[in-house]
Amino acid sequence: MAPPERASRCAAARDAGDAGQSPQPATGAGYPPQSSTHKTRKRSCPQAQPKHKKKKKKVPTYYRRKVATWHTPATSEEKDVLMEEMKELEGEMQRLTRQAELLRPREALMRRQLSNKMLRDMVHSQRLAFARSMSMISQFFCDKYTGPFDSRMRLGKDPAEREATLLKLKRHRLKCAYEFMMERQRHMNPTSEFCDQKKFVATNGDICSERFEIVPLVDARGVKPVFDALEGFVCNAEIGMSEVSGDITIRENDDPQQSNSVAQHRLVTTIADIVQMDTNNVAFAEYRPPGPPGSGEEEIGFSINDAIDEDELFPYRPLERVRQDVTVIIMVAWHRRKGGEPVVVLSRWWFLRLRRSSIHVPPFREKDTGPFDSLTHLGKDPVERHTALLKMKHERVQRAYEFMRERQRFMDTSTEFCDQKKFEATNGDLCSVRFEVVPLPAARSVKTVVDALETFVFNIEISISEVLGDITVRENDDPQRSSSVAQHRLVTTIADVVQMDTNNVAFAEYRPQGPPGSGVNEIGFLICDSVDEDELFPYRPSERVRQDVTVIIMVARHSRRDGEPLIVLSRWWCLRIRRSDIDVPLFVVNRIQSGVEKVGAGMMAAVHRACQAPL
Repeated sequence: MAPPERASRCAAARDAGDAGQSPQPATGAGYPPQSSTHKTRKRSCPQAQPKHKKKKKKVPTYYRRKVATWHTPATSEEKDVLMEEMKELEGEMQRLTRQAELLRPREALMRRQLSNKMLRDMVHSQRLAFARSMSMISQFFCDKYTGPFDSRMRLGKDPAEREATLLKLKRHRLKCAYEFMMERQRHMNPTSEFCDQKKFVATNGDICSERFEIVPLVDARGVKPVFDALEGFVCNAEIGMSEVSGDITIRENDDPQQSNSVAQHRLVTTIADIVQMDTNNVAFAEYRPPGPPGSGEEEIGFSINDAIDEDELFPYRPLERVRQDVTVIIMVAWHRRKGGEPVVVLSRWWFLRLRRSSIHVPPFREKDTGPFDSLTHLGKDPVERHTALLKMKHERVQRAYEFMRERQRFMDTSTEFCDQKKFEATNGDLCSVRFEVVPLPAARSVKTVVDALETFVFNIEISISEVLGDITVRENDDPQRSSSVAQHRLVTTIADVVQMDTNNVAFAEYRPQGPPGSGVNEIGFLICDSVDEDELFPYRPSERVRQDVTVIIMVARHSRRDGEPLIVLSRWWCLRIRRSDIDVPLFVVNRIQSGVEKVGAGMMAAVHRACQAPL
C-alpha cells in the first residue's frame, strides 16, 4: 500500500472515532472487497508527537548577584567593616589559642590523676586479695600442722631398742629438715635479717606458736664454732632454760653425752610456781665439713629437736602436768652477700604446741604491717592542715575497714591469734609487722573499748614515757579531745643515746548500732598513719632517727560458734625504722623494735582495765 493511501485511512479512522461511529474501510484500486462476516484487523497508527521547546538552564540568584558585583568596587566603609571583623576574628583565634595552651597542662594533669587513681585502686585491690590469701593461710595454720615431720615417734622401755630407734629416725629427720629449710628460704635473701612469728589457738584448743627467722652472723669465722656452741646449749638444755626464763627446769632422764649425735631430753619446768610442764624431746645433730674443691659440698650444720609422741619409760602425766611439744630446726651454712662476700647464716624454725589440758592455765598474753597508698603531706597553714586531715579521714577509714575485713575473712575471730614478722627491707629499713585478734569476753560494749583506746592515744607521749621509760615530748600543740582527727609530733630520747622522730596523724570513728533489721552493727576504728612530708614540722635526718608507724585497730561485735555475742579487737601495725647515717648501736635498735610491742601491750592493758571496770 502506498503511503498516501495509508495516511488517508488513518485520518478517516480518527474522524470516525471522534464522531462515535465505526470506521469505514476505504476503497481504492487494488483493495479487495470485504464480506459482512469478515472481521477487520486493527492496526495501530502512529500518534503525532507534540514538539517541546528546549528549556534554558536556570542561573541561581546568588550567582547573578555575585556576577553583578564583580565589576562593582567595594566602598571604603565596607572595607573598614571587613577589616574590623577580620581583626576581631584574629583576636578571638589568639584568645582561644592561649586558652588551649593554658588548659593543656590541666588536661595532662587530669589524665595523670586519673591514671594514678586507677593504679592506686589496682594496687589496693591486689593488697586486699593478698590479705584475703593471708587470712586463708592463717586459718590453715590453726587447722593443720605445717611442720616437716609426719611420722610419729614412739619409744619403748628397752634402752638398746630406744637407741636403735633414734639412730634409725635420724637420717629421715635430717633429710626432711634440709629439704624444708631450703624451700622455706628459696626465694628470700638469706644474708638479711628476717623474722616471721605466729601465735594462735588451734581448732582443737591447743595454744600454738610458730616462728621462722634468718640471722646473719657477720662475726662468725666458720660454721663449726657456731655448731659447737649450739650443741653445748642443747646438751645442757635444762640449765639454759632455767637461766633464760627464770623458771626452774629439771631433767628426769640421764644426762646425754655431748659426743652422741642423738639424745633425749625429758624435762619438767615449774612455771611461776603455779603449773608444772612436761617436755620430752629427741635431739639430732650433724656437722658436714666442706668437700674437696670443685666437689660442690659446702660446710653445713644441723641441730634438730622433735617431740616424742609416746614414751613407755617416761610417760606423760596429763592430770598433773601441762604437756608442751616443741619442734626446732636450726641450719648453719655459708651464704654470699650481693658483693660476693661470704657470711655465716643461722636459719631457725620452731613450732611450739601447748596441749589442751583439764588443768587450769591462765591465758597467754603478750608480755611486753599497708593498706594506705596515698602520701600524707601537710603545709604550714593551720586551717589547711586540719582541712587536709578531715578530707583524708573517710578514705583512710574505708580502706582500713576493707583491709581488716579481708585479713580475717576466713579466720575464727572468737579465738586469740597473733602473727608477727621482723625483717630488713631491701633499702636497709628495719621493719616489723604484726597482726593479732584479741577476743574481749569481759567487754560490755564497743564504745567502752573505743573510749579507752582514744584516751590512751590522746595522751600518747605520756603513755610512751611510762611504758618504755624513755622521755617522749610533744612538739606540736595538744590535740582537741572532741576532734576525730589529730596529729602527734613526738620526739623520744632512746637510752640517752639517740633521739627518734615520730610524726603521725590519728583518725577515730565510732558507728553505733543501727535499728533492728537494718544490718548496721556497732563498730569502732582507731587509725594512726605516718606523715610523709610536713612543712611545719620537718624531719631532721641528720640529728634524729625517723620512725614511721601505721596502726589499724578495729573493735566490732562477733559471734562465737554457739551464737553467743562477743566483742573482738583486731589490730594490725607496721613499724619502719628508716635507714640513717647516724650510728645507732644494736641495743638501741632492739629497744626501738621492742618499744612498739611494749606500747601495744600497754594499750591492751588499758583496754582490759576499762572492760573490767565496774559500772
